[in-house]
Amino acid sequence: MENNNVIKSANMPLVVLVCVFIAALMVLPSCANPDNAGAEQNAEADSVASGSAVSSESAGMDQDAEADSATSGAAANDDAQGQGGGAESLSVSLVGDSVPLGAVMQIKEALPDVEMLVRTDRDLAGPGIELLKQEDAAGKLGDIVVLALGTSNLTARDIENALAVIGADRQCVFVNAYRGGASYIEKVNAAIYEVAAAHADSFTVADWYGYVKAHPDIKLAEDDCHLTESSAAYYAAVIKAGVDEAVGKAK
Repeated sequence: MENNNVIKSANMPLVVLVCVFIAALMVLPSCANPDNAGAEQNAEADSVASGSAVSSESAGMDQDAEADSATSGAAANDDAQGQGGGAESLSVSLVGDSVPLGAVMQIKEALPDVEMLVRTDRDLAGPGIELLKQEDAAGKLGDIVVLALGTSNLTARDIENALAVIGADRQCVFVNAYRGGASYIEKVNAAIYEVAAAHADSFTVADWYGYVKAHPDIKLAEDDCHLTESSAAYYAAVIKAGVDEAVGKAK
């Protein structure tokens, strides 16, 4: 019995040594390279941070792109609204004699909202200027005033008197006159162009005389002055072109 106890006591240190050795083997791999373990953790953390930064940057770029798109869209809408004003927002009054009286329907087709004030035997110096004063006093005179009152003669002073009533805030379109064989027509048209040169920003000549001269096939009435059904359409087109030019000056 004593021998057995001695053997066991002698073996105890050996067992302890074996246990210690095994424990050491288990601990050594994790302790052998502590920097690797830290590097792996840092790499993982850097990867997450990098991913977050990329996502944040991408989100920021998307938001910027959205904002730029919205701004561009708003600017485009503003531009579109700005361009939308034009002729539609300007009222037109036409004061004329018996020549435009023969093209009321055609003028209305070319300028649907025009106010037509035409009659026979009307000149600018008398009934024409009085009608302008009445319309202005009543607040009915348009933003663009078309005058077709040269057939019965006029002077530059007559036109200037009309412009004083029309006012500087409005545009004037003057339809010059054509009457075959009438010598006074040249003086009338010269007076119109004289005033046009002095008021270039607010006065436009609708050149009916030049149009007839350039198109000898146009058929006028027997007096070579008044309109026929076919020539009325050309007359209306000349007025429309003059109004369009006045709209451009008004902007």
